[in-house]
Amino acid sequence: MVGFGTLEFVLVTVFLSSGVLLFFAWNNERAVANRTVDLKNEYIGTLVVVDAPFLEEKGQFRGTVHIGNESWSAISNEPILSGESVRVSGRDGLMLYVDKGV
Repeated sequence: MVGFGTLEFVLVTVFLSSGVLLFFAWNNERAVANRTVDLKNEYIGTLVVVDAPFLEEKGQFRGTVHIGNESWSAISNEPILSGESVRVSGRDGLMLYVDKGV
């Protein structure tokens, strides 16, 4: 009678298990990539409060804004005082761009 031996059984099991694991890894990577795009635009349009005043530095005004329980570095085209409200207009990595005209 012809049938699977132990070696064949192990090889088939390893092959099928590897395929399933690769599928889940690929699917998870796709989900993370899609979520990263969502997070990049998450704060755009949000009204935020200035923590530290925006002072001129190399032709730009840099300061800190508060979103939820986090402080973010931000750039503006004009000086902004602490406590003022600004709107997030863009994001590049960990840097937010804000506009004073609310």
